[in-house]
Amino acid sequence: MGTIFNWDQPGAIDRLKTLWAEGVSASMIMSMMSKEFEGEVTRNSIIGKKHRLGLESRAPTLVGRPNDGSLTKNIRQKKTPPAEVKRNIERIEKKMVAKDSDIPVEQRKTIWELQNCHCRFPVGDVGTEGFFFCGHPSASLNENRPYCEAHALRVTT
Repeated sequence: MGTIFNWDQPGAIDRLKTLWAEGVSASMIMSMMSKEFEGEVTRNSIIGKKHRLGLESRAPTLVGRPNDGSLTKNIRQKKTPPAEVKRNIERIEKKMVAKDSDIPVEQRKTIWELQNCHCRFPVGDVGTEGFFFCGHPSASLNENRPYCEAHALRVTT
């Protein structure tokens, strides 16, 4: 590894300001300034110095994509209608487990009893006598769903 870059070198900050204003990426500025000045400058130091200098932030660019607004149009078109959202919430609320203590005893699993189809939501403190996993048979490790629908909702909200 080479020497550490020193921002006190004459012209270093002016060069950063110029390149940033021209729209050059932080990675490109890094390689250009490492060649022009003594020491190895990192991309993170470029970004940090840019923030400390108060230089204007730029929106990320999508290389090779037209900026005609089609990406945001597609996002806006995928909104879920309110009626469908309401039906989904009602469906999930019906399946929600009110409390972990309401999980049927015969459904509860230990680590040794779990199979790919069982919910792996932990209940209680590990190592205590009352610790168990939900064990609901609607999960699927093969489909990257380690929790039942009710516990998946608790984890993601």
